[in-house]
Amino acid sequence: MKMDIRLLCIVALSSALFPITTFATTIATGYYDNIHVVCGSGSVYEKWEGDGALGEVSSFSNVKAVAAGNEFVVALKNDGTIWKWDSGSSPAQVSGHTGVVAIAANSVDTDYLVLKSDGTVWSGSSTLSQVSGLSGIIAIARGNSFSLVLKGDGTAWGWGANSLGQLGDGSNTFRATPVQVSSISGVTDIAAGSAHSIALKSDGTAWAWGSNGSGRLGDGTTTNRNTPVQVSSVSGISAVSAGYNHSLALKNDGTALSWGENSEGQLGDGTSTDRYTAVQVSSITGITAVAAGDADQSLAVKSDGTVYRWGYDYDLGIAYSPTAIGSICSGSTCN
Repeated sequence: MKMDIRLLCIVALSSALFPITTFATTIATGYYDNIHVVCGSGSVYEKWEGDGALGEVSSFSNVKAVAAGNEFVVALKNDGTIWKWDSGSSPAQVSGHTGVVAIAANSVDTDYLVLKSDGTVWSGSSTLSQVSGLSGIIAIARGNSFSLVLKGDGTAWGWGANSLGQLGDGSNTFRATPVQVSSISGVTDIAAGSAHSIALKSDGTAWAWGSNGSGRLGDGTTTNRNTPVQVSSVSGISAVSAGYNHSLALKNDGTALSWGENSEGQLGDGTSTDRYTAVQVSSITGITAVAAGDADQSLAVKSDGTVYRWGYDYDLGIAYSPTAIGSICSGSTCN
């Protein structure tokens, strides 16, 4: 899961469920099938397990991004403040932090990351502390007990858990301070799953490292890697997302690719077969954003503003191919 400075604005003309002008800026899917959508108007809609359907977060506005953690959500407002809440509670401001430009969380972890406009990174669960030794950071990603950051020079760095090689430094040693990901440069996007990592390079190729259970690295094997390997037969990529045990990539042509575990249909190719190399998400084009979640679920937003999901959802059941859950945002301008 990741969030960086480059936020998407998606404009829609109509929706079968909500026949009004709609658009969504960012989407996130988290622990136990939670879904969160930020509208261009700054409102937030969400669904926690058992809610049944998306509903608006009341008395909360001017939001530009959300990140889903382990039974909590973090939101970034346009004024650079951050807010946090869980199911059944109201958003509360995280005091002492302003000038925030990006947030990141992982759906199986309690810590989250904050990137400030001065290029510094902060981490924690209740109290945030500055991560020492980092500057010039432009993007952040949070995995399960590990973190990744992207520097302006195109290098990637990480710290934390590394038993499966998820830091990509050529070792399996826990790192308390950031180390550089080996043998990769020209990185433009990063994503972190439960124990695997993905990087997008400026040439449109994707690279991955860490746990390779069920083929989540997409290199045609199930062998764990502690240095980056290229995701096979994948090019023309504009964004990547890492879930608990699967991966997604958004292509420049508006289609999506997926690989890894598929027991609940989370790859969206119409089957339940694990894929060690990338397959195309079926029956959907014009995609502008994707999100891979913890509980075997994936999300996408199309250019017409419609939110789609596939995989397992407690309230919505299993979908082996993308299924529309409607456009729920309304307004006329983007943040």
